[in-house]
Amino acid sequence: MTASSQNSLGRLLSGRLLCTSAGLALVAAMLAGCGTAKGPPKPCPAVIVQGNLGYLTQFGGTGQDLSNIAYEAHVDTMSSYCVYSRDENPDYIRTAVKLQLAATRGPKFAGDKASFKYFVAITGPGREILKKDVFDVDIDFSKGQIQNITVDEIDPIKVFPKANETGDFYRIYIGLDLTKDQLDYNKRNPRQ
Repeated sequence: MTASSQNSLGRLLSGRLLCTSAGLALVAAMLAGCGTAKGPPKPCPAVIVQGNLGYLTQFGGTGQDLSNIAYEAHVDTMSSYCVYSRDENPDYIRTAVKLQLAATRGPKFAGDKASFKYFVAITGPGREILKKDVFDVDIDFSKGQIQNITVDEIDPIKVFPKANETGDFYRIYIGLDLTKDQLDYNKRNPRQ
């Protein structure tokens, strides 16, 4: 290796080292901006669709066989996020949930919509129910569709934690508001 090629290699390596050092310094500065003086982000309350309460089979005739199904409905997808209040008194955790509810017509379907209800319940430490709200849903079948969906957004859902509690202490349960017969049917016919 000649002296000039060694100098070129040295300049190249020192340039790369300088570039790498500058890059690392930039990444470190960006990462430092991600944290806050108060530490890492606090956890959100878990949002859970209750197993047997996540779906519904509505019958239109007598008996509970497949030929008597008016429609089936279920919680299709769900997303959520939360924000801790900063300047509110009392402090609270605001959670927003976006639900996609789906329905499928059955052989005994009559009318132009599937109507049912779902609930949102907040539980605290010890699974005590702190609040429960019930919402009406209509899924449109007026154009002769076999299946359809609707999207509901519930915002805000407010959780008021006590001192030293975070979202980990709370759960937000979502489910379809079923009759005893509908729940019994779901228990006999579980979905995966």
